[in-house]
Amino acid sequence: AVSQGTGREVTVSITSGKSAKEVGQLLESKGLIRDAKLFALQELISDYHGKIQPGIYTLSSSMTADEMLAIIYSYCGDIKSIASVSRTCILCMRRHKSSSA
Repeated sequence: AVSQGTGREVTVSITSGKSAKEVGQLLESKGLIRDAKLFALQELISDYHGKIQPGIYTLSSSMTADEMLAIIYSYCGDIKSIASVSRTCILCMRRHKSSSA
C-alpha cells in the first residue's frame, strides 16, 4: 500500500490486451503503486497471472498490490470498486486460495 488509512481513490481504465507490465505502469503513474516492475513480477508469480479483465476500476492507494490484482483480474467477477472490496473480494481471494491448495 502506498498510503495508510483510507488512502486516495483513483479510477483507472484498463483496455483489452494490456500486459501486467502495462497495467503496473498505469497504476504507478496514478500513484497507486511504487514500482511497476515489482507489480508485474508479483502478477507473474501469483494465482492471477494472465487473467487480466478490461474495465474501469476504482482503486485506492491504501490497497495492497494483491488486493488490486484481485479486483482487476477475474476472480472477483463484477467487483470493480473499493466500495465492495472490503468484504466480498477478500472472501473471494480466500476462497480461491483455499480451493487451489
